Amino acid sequence: MLAGRSPVTNRNEVVTVYTTQLSSGELFYLVTVVPEAEAVRYDNAFRNILGSLRLSE
Repeated sequence: MLAGRSPVTNRNEVVTVYTTQLSSGELFYLVTVVPEAEAVRYDNAFRNILGSLRLSE
């Protein structure tokens, strides 16, 4: 998890990077960026996305 301040909104943000290596050796990554104060509100939505994601190689 990374954190920083948005140059656009001047609010703290939380950045989470999810990765997995595919059988081809390539790396798949998904990055989420949310305002720090609202991060908990996005947890279920991101978990649903990650749980439903299917990669075909």
